[in-house]
Amino acid sequence: MNEGPQCFVRLHYEGFAGATGNPVGLFDIEATGTDVAKDRIVQIALKKYDGIGGPVIGTCEALVNPGRPMTEEVIAIHGITDEMVKDAPRFGDVSATIFDFVNGCDLGGFNHTNFDIPLLWEEFYRCGIEWSLAGVLVFDAGNIFKKKEERSLSA
Repeated sequence: MNEGPQCFVRLHYEGFAGATGNPVGLFDIEATGTDVAKDRIVQIALKKYDGIGGPVIGTCEALVNPGRPMTEEVIAIHGITDEMVKDAPRFGDVSATIFDFVNGCDLGGFNHTNFDIPLLWEEFYRCGIEWSLAGVLVFDAGNIFKKKEERSLSA
């Protein structure tokens, strides 16, 4: 048996009564690269809150076997190796659990509109899961940072 990190999914639900009417899901993804159409998730961590500023009502964490080797460049960025994910489930094996966890949540994180949400959507799509983002509010700290701390030649 592999003594390294294992995939685990922990779910805990309680009532939702947040200010927006939706729970808030904050999450982060590590992947095999940055191409949302071609690359695969190797780790996902989510935390669900009972609305903005509400208590944590669930966590979900998983290492995922991407089904392909990772480059040394990618491994240097996130520190997750092929050995660490070799016995982890494929995304399709945990997709329903992750979908049930995140579906219906407003979403927050860093660089979500450009990477995390599109990659997660693609992974669900490949599994035959339709994830509608209609009515979902997205808080992207990366976009806010870029607007507040503009990086240009005029700065």
